[in-house]
Parts: sequence; structure tokens; C-alpha cells
Amino acid sequence: MWLLHTYTFELRWFHHPPLPSTTGHGYAILSHVWDPQGEQTHQDLKNIVTEAQTQPITTKLQVDIRISAKIRNCCAFARSMGYCYVWIDSCCVDKTSSAELSETINSMFEWYTLAAVCYAFLGDVDGLEDPASEGSVFRRSRWFTRGWTLQELIAPRDVLFLCKDWHMLGTKEDLADVVEDVTGVDRAILLQEKKPHEVSVARRMSWASRRETTRVEDEAYSLLGLFGLCMPAIYGEGRGAFIRLQEEILKHLPDQSIFAWGPGPGSIIEGRRLEDTLVRSSVGPGLYHSLDAHGRMFSGCGDMPTERFLLAQSPRMFRYSSGISPIDTSALSQGLGTQLPGSQYTITSYGVRTQFPIFHVSAWGCDLAVLACEDNQARIICLVLTRAGGPGCHTIGFSIDPSTSYCRAAAFSAETLTFYGSAMTTDVCIMHRPIYTHPHHGNPTETRVGWAASATFWGPCSIIIPSWNISRLRRAGYTPTWTGDGLFSFTTCGQTHSTLTFTARSGTSISVFIGLCPAHRGSERRPLHACVLPYAHAGSSSSTLDCREEHVARWKDLSKTWRLLDGLGYVMLKFKNWPCGDQTPGPGAIQQPLFALEIHVDHV
Repeated sequence: MWLLHTYTFELRWFHHPPLPSTTGHGYAILSHVWDPQGEQTHQDLKNIVTEAQTQPITTKLQVDIRISAKIRNCCAFARSMGYCYVWIDSCCVDKTSSAELSETINSMFEWYTLAAVCYAFLGDVDGLEDPASEGSVFRRSRWFTRGWTLQELIAPRDVLFLCKDWHMLGTKEDLADVVEDVTGVDRAILLQEKKPHEVSVARRMSWASRRETTRVEDEAYSLLGLFGLCMPAIYGEGRGAFIRLQEEILKHLPDQSIFAWGPGPGSIIEGRRLEDTLVRSSVGPGLYHSLDAHGRMFSGCGDMPTERFLLAQSPRMFRYSSGISPIDTSALSQGLGTQLPGSQYTITSYGVRTQFPIFHVSAWGCDLAVLACEDNQARIICLVLTRAGGPGCHTIGFSIDPSTSYCRAAAFSAETLTFYGSAMTTDVCIMHRPIYTHPHHGNPTETRVGWAASATFWGPCSIIIPSWNISRLRRAGYTPTWTGDGLFSFTTCGQTHSTLTFTARSGTSISVFIGLCPAHRGSERRPLHACVLPYAHAGSSSSTLDCREEHVARWKDLSKTWRLLDGLGYVMLKFKNWPCGDQTPGPGAIQQPLFALEIHVDHV
């Protein structure tokens, strides 16, 4: 990786973290929150230094003034501490190289670990109050809320906190109690009296559960070092990155607390409440069907889009899992009276295939899969499995109340579990992730399942006559008498209808009435109404229209034909859906939904 020389601002490449014998006193490293306005990049810094070197006379001051204040002040502080090199992620990583970026992400934890000191720069703290005081600005700093700063807090041996004026606030060791209170990270981890691998997967995930990252993929990449893992960085994969991280954890860490997560404190309930809860619950995933403004029908998951899967979609799902820890499998085997299988997982297109000790509870319509982990009251955690399709295929949990919570697991004492008979080691396949047809970023997805024509062609709405249709009518000798682009908007509290008249060369005319049905006055939504008013009826009022026949939604194939009064021709009106997104018009925007009207005139 690149290190920045604190005197010359030159970048030097090191294949491995340099030892003190190489750089004099090792290297310092900066941990900070990026400025929303942007930071000086690797290319920016190189260009400044290169340009300065090509000038015949260049003073250090001329270079200094072009370097950003953050980089300049960091180098000055590191120099004052005797360090010739410092690492700053914003300028010491060439982000135009995907290979270098991926290598940096995978080795960053090691570089923080081997740094002589880490400067945690808190740009929103003024340093005028005791950091340890209740409600201090230090406790509320954004630095404690960012995803990447978690490993930057844990990995280095020595962390020195600096305020926005680059004055020292204290060290990680001195402020360990405060930092533990703010972050939830154990004091023993902060002081390196205990290593991260000695803490359960669920607890490590809980440390990240209240942190945010700018890129959703960084929720996973920022945790790689915390679990001692490496994997390629693929920006654009969305929440798939966190799924991949968990799949890597399954391959390398025999810790089943990774499955003990949920969106709320009720995701793991007491075992004695499980039977009563199941009676009141809706077991299995629920679906909803919805119609959009154009009558297109969509289907999607309701209330529980991700909780039924084995793996979590985000570290946020571990917020209530800090008290989950692995237990000794030999003691658990003895308590259950069965030999526990090893933690072996095969990831298939159907889900994760593995073995669990299973209690079959046929009366409840579910199974209990015993995990080798317990809560902080020494109760064994059991996943609640529900059948899903093929033999051996399951999803997890049930909705207690669609508007409140979702239960994934139950906590039992060892004695209580024996009431359900004997556990049998069983092969199961559990759906572990949603099926994505595109990179997923956590937004709800829906599936188009059809049209519902009877539900569409209601107003408020807009009607457009395509320009090509108007041109064809002109060529046929019919000239529109209105001005404008053929777009008409109808609302219940504004314009409700229009009569569109075309005059022919012969002096005759054809009028088309379109608008909201007058028989539904007073309603917020009114059916779209249309008909042809030929020659003698061109001046007819809307009250003479036939409400039963002229609702567009009633027309077969959304089209209808009228015979002209002279019997020498026909006029056909044909409507089409023109979906243009959600019905969220801003000021001056086209009223949604939008429908197209084609007018066809045929002479005998």
C-alpha cells in the first residue's frame, strides 16, 4: 500500500507494512469521517507533488497551500510525534484501480493492527468539555456511527483521539469505559486483553448494527478484518456482499450464533411462550397483491420480506444479539441425549443444506432446530423451522402480528427442551437468501403478475393524443381546432372534461368527448368517460352521455367504434396504458396515471 511522507507529501509504495527499522519509527495511521464535500484523492495529491517538482523554484509553502487542511494537519501532527510516514485512506489508495482497492480492503485490518499509532480525528468535537461527561459532544461524534471506524477502533494497539483543532482528547486506553459505553465493544477487546475471535459472531455483528456506510457493500467489507476473512470487493452487488460475508463465515468459523438474529427484541422469545404465540400467529411467509395506478397487478412479500431466511440482510439485524454466545457442543450433546453433528454447510440453489438436532412438534406445524449457542441467561437457542415446498426445505419463523413483530427462534432451558421428546439429527435445507434478479440494495421488490383492466382508467388522470396520430388525421383532411400538444389533464377539483373537435375540408366536423364521468360528481376517483359526438351532436352537453356504455374500462380491448350520422364512415377510439412511474406528481408535473388515446377515422 501507499504511505505518505509527512515532510515531502510524496507517496511511496510498500508491499508489506513497514517495520520501524525501515521507516525509523514505524508509521502512523489516520481514522476519520470523510467530508461530505469530498476529500483530496490519490491522483490529486500526486499531481500537486509532481507539478511542484517540475517547477524551477518551488518552496515547501507553495506545495503546502495546495494540500488539503486535513492532510496537511495530519502530517504536521505525525511529524511532531516523530513519524516520517502516515497512512490516510482518502489519498493513499488509488481507487481508480479495482485490484488495488480490493487488496486494500482485504489488508486494511492488518495495516491498522501493525501501525505504531492510530489518530482518530473527530472533526465534530471541539475539545472544550470532558469526553467522559454524560452527554458530551465526544460521545455523540459521528466517528462512532460509521462502519469503517469500527475496525479502526479495534485493530490498532494505541488510538489517540484528536478534536477538530488537532488537540489531543485522550487515548483508547484512558477512555476505554466511555468508548465501551458508546459503542458496545467490550473493554477487554478495546484494550486487546481479548482477541475478536474469542467473541461470538453475533456479538461482533452487534457492534456494527448501529453503524452506517455510504456504500451498502461496505457494511460487509468493513467487517472482513473483524472476522479474519478475505473476499473480493465487488461494488454494485448491493446486499449480496453481506450475504457473501456470512457464507464465508460459515466456511471458516464453527459458530452458530450467526443464525441468532432478528429485526426486533421479540425475534427470540421465551420457549414457554412459544406454544401460545404459535396459536395466535400466522405461520409462514405472507404475500400481498397490489394494483398500481394503471391497473397492473404486482405481488410481493408482506411484513416479513427477509426474516424468514437463514442469513441476515444487514448487520442491523444483529442489534439485539449481543448476548448470544456459542456453547460447548459436548455438554450440549450430553444434555440432549444425542450426538451433535459437526458444523458443515453446503450452499445450494435451494438454500443451505446442513444437519441440526431437530425436535419435531407436529401439533404446532413446525420444527425446532437446536443451535449450539445460548443467551445471557444460559438458555439454548432453537430456530423455529416451517416447511417450504420440497422435502426437507424450510424457512424460518412466523409472524406473531403482521403489524408488530416476527419470531425466528425461541430460548429454552435444557430441562424444558426434554419435554418435547428426543432430538433427532436431521438433514435440512433452509432458504438462506432472497433470489435476486439484479443487484439488490435492500429496497422492496415486486413481481408483475398481470393486468386488472377493470381497476384502471379512472381519474384524476392525463390523456395524450400521440403526435403521429394528429399528423395522420391532418393528412386525412381533419384539422384539430384546439391549440397545444395534445395533452389533457383531468382532476376532480379542476378541469373534468374536454371536447376535441376536428373540422374536415368539406366543412363537417367530428367531436370527441373525453373526461371524468359526470355521474360520479363528488367522488375523489371517477371513471374515465369517452365517446364520439358526430355532426348534429357536436354541441351536446355531457348530461346526454350514456354512463353505462361510455366508461372506457368497460370497452372490449379498450376500444370502441361509432358510425357517422351520414353513414359514410366510422370513428374508432382506442386507449392504451402509458405507465410513467409512481403517482407522485410535483408542482407543474403531468397528472398521473397517463393514458394514450388514438383516434382513427375510416370512410366507406
